[in-house]
Amino acid sequence: MAAQHTFDVPRLKSPLTLDGKLDEECYRIFEPYTEFVYPWEPEHTPPPTKAWLFWDDTYLYSCWDVDDDHFITAPPGPDGKLAVLDHSRVEIFLWNGDPKGSYYGFEINPHGLTLDYEARFHRIFNRDWTCHGLKIGSSRTERGYCIEAAIPLDTLAASGYDLRSQWMWRAGLYRAEKDAENPEEFHWSCIVNPHREEVDFHIPETFGILALHPTDKPMARPDEPEEQEHEI
Repeated sequence: MAAQHTFDVPRLKSPLTLDGKLDEECYRIFEPYTEFVYPWEPEHTPPPTKAWLFWDDTYLYSCWDVDDDHFITAPPGPDGKLAVLDHSRVEIFLWNGDPKGSYYGFEINPHGLTLDYEARFHRIFNRDWTCHGLKIGSSRTERGYCIEAAIPLDTLAASGYDLRSQWMWRAGLYRAEKDAENPEEFHWSCIVNPHREEVDFHIPETFGILALHPTDKPMARPDEPEEQEHEI
């Protein structure tokens, strides 16, 4: 698979406070990923979505600031984490690039309720898998909602996905919006456009490269000049 996007992940000196407020300095220093598109509704533009990725010795952080003036969600209920499938949500998938290997999904609704699972292509889910130590902070805003997710690196490593063993892996960032007029329907957006007719995030073509930088100098993004870089 030829990756179409690189997610450069800066390293933090201190952990984030997981309150969903996105008020740490790193959100001001590092530019978010905003290039979300509707692969299956190309005539429309998704509402603004900002996503950041960071890491430290303990966690990979997936952080979101989402515009959504009619998001549909609910707190945890009798369906447990599967209830997320009926809600507006943000999603991150992590993969080692092996077509026969596992990838790991984290789908998070505005309340912070998370559907976490192991999966294989194509759409073979092990929803009994749990990311032990996962931490989520969430908040509602005037425009929508914010999410801060801390994915423990030790749990991923125990599942055979050790981000610290090499600096380049695969990741996908996605968003699902409930249709306000037809709650049975979703609008699906992502950064890496798979250019496929079928509506499906769970294919290798939706993943880009995940580059965790071990020093205080993350690379400039493609086609961007290098600037002074930071560790927070």
